[in-house]
Amino acid sequence: MISIEIGSGNYPRFIEEGYLHSDIRFNLPHQELCFDIKNLPFKENSVDAFAVVHCLEHLGWRLEVEPALKELYRAIKPNGHIYVIAPNLLYIANLIIELEDNGLMDKWWDIMQDIYCIQDMPENFHKSGFTPNAISEIMTRVGFRDIAVIPHTKMECAVHVRGYK
Repeated sequence: MISIEIGSGNYPRFIEEGYLHSDIRFNLPHQELCFDIKNLPFKENSVDAFAVVHCLEHLGWRLEVEPALKELYRAIKPNGHIYVIAPNLLYIANLIIELEDNGLMDKWWDIMQDIYCIQDMPENFHKSGFTPNAISEIMTRVGFRDIAVIPHTKMECAVHVRGYK
């Protein structure tokens, strides 16, 4: 079984599940693979599962997100799945309103990081953001089925979505 976490960075999330870890940057902790999500080095129908962790938001929303999801779909085996974690703009927008209404603007910089990323290197800028419905719609257009938004307690600023090929 081949399962790959894309966007592992310095802190992979899918460790116990037996995933291989990848990032576009070289020589990161726990990293076994290095590739660009827009040009996967895998044959068609060859990967059982992808966990795309805080990666899609680094792609341009107009020209890169959907083609990257199509590339993932191409590589996933029939009945394989994808698990996407990405910034949840709906949650973030509501949080900004709450902070404004309650005078809690000392939290502003934490929210800016969720929206725009750390920006400490060229790869750490966000170009896209998603709501649960938006990422589900894009995944449906690409061909994924049985798409579900997964409830979670950690990282509430992120949307978690799973779909199958």
